[in-house]
Amino acid sequence: MTKTMDRRWQFIGGGVISLLFLLSQTEAEESSSVTLRELLVEAITNNPEIQESRARWEAAKEKITIESTLEDPMIGADVEGIPRGSTSFERRMDIEYMISQSFPFPGKLSLKGNIARQEAGIAHEIYRGKERDVVVQVKNAYQSLYLLDRSLEINLKNQERVNQFRQIAETRYVGGLTYRQDLLKSEVELSRLLNERVMLEQEGEVAVARLNALLNRPPRTPLVISSEPTETSAIYSWGELEDKIVSARPELKMAEREVERMKSARNLARLVNFPDFTARVEARQFNEEGSIREYDAFLGINLPIWFWKNRSVVKEASKSLKAAEAGYTSMKNIVFFEAQDALVRVQSKEKQLKRYKGEILPQAEQAFEEAKKGYESSQTGFLDLLDAQRMLNMFELDYYRTVAEFEIAHADLERAVGTPLDGETALTEEISHAKKK
Repeated sequence: MTKTMDRRWQFIGGGVISLLFLLSQTEAEESSSVTLRELLVEAITNNPEIQESRARWEAAKEKITIESTLEDPMIGADVEGIPRGSTSFERRMDIEYMISQSFPFPGKLSLKGNIARQEAGIAHEIYRGKERDVVVQVKNAYQSLYLLDRSLEINLKNQERVNQFRQIAETRYVGGLTYRQDLLKSEVELSRLLNERVMLEQEGEVAVARLNALLNRPPRTPLVISSEPTETSAIYSWGELEDKIVSARPELKMAEREVERMKSARNLARLVNFPDFTARVEARQFNEEGSIREYDAFLGINLPIWFWKNRSVVKEASKSLKAAEAGYTSMKNIVFFEAQDALVRVQSKEKQLKRYKGEILPQAEQAFEEAKKGYESSQTGFLDLLDAQRMLNMFELDYYRTVAEFEIAHADLERAVGTPLDGETALTEEISHAKKK
């Protein structure tokens, strides 16, 4: 073998050794890897978009008290008989002390409070929806990293296979059973795999940065995920999902609360023709005696005489209620479609996984072993061996890709329904505990 070939193999050997070192480093870090559950708790606790939505909901709750409470009373003093040119109070002046309070027509205050209550409920559903969005994004990012990790493992395994091919080809070449071209082909294949690994590592850095952003971490924070895939069941009946959607989907609950809000707004508008009241009590202090001698009481109402304006207020509220009811129906159709679409994808991916595990992967592994034996016994060529290896590689990647796509589709289904579907009681309790800290 020439010196050029020696240097080339030294370079490739060094690359393989470094790759093995990286693999050992990854295995060493496995003990400190984080699970999907831990990432979800951290994201829901620290994600700034969730914190913003929660703060808006808590602010909206305070508005209920504001809208349900009477306006501040007014107090004042009326000083009479101030002599011309005087700049100070004198005993010759009469002083009237006054306190007044306005009272809306019965029912208006409670309706305003109910409107604010529904607005707070809408803010709460926005907050819940943001939580579900972040959960889906974290699960998607986690599955992307899981797929990249599996791709890197397959890449390294393929490098080991190609090195075995090279050793077989070298033995056959020395024995005069094959051509030097088989050695060159193995070099090219190994170079391709090394280049592929660089690209996968680059994609991994981007995926980690994406996940760190969801966790509110610095983008370059090291992150090693657990290599174990999640075990998810996909046996659901549409009737069960339909009931969950109606009771749990945040966007549908928002539309429902908007209908209730507009009903209260319409009822409040119908009271626009009823007057509000103002009550006032006055106490008069005469300058001769310096003590309070008289009291006055006043009760007044406003006059809602601009009937055309009031009629438009009622019409506007009624039309807005119709719009809210139509919006609820439209949202219901949308979320049902999203759930059905996600359910079909989950069921489809589950069937694919069963075929990969039960048929495709075993057949591809068998074909690869047959090609390897055939090359060793000179019954097949080196290209046949490479094709079998690439076919096995493709199906292994497709299997793990389908695993990731299945989990992503399942996360989409949970988002469409609006609640976890696998009995994540422990996770829910863990998140609730984290929020209270």
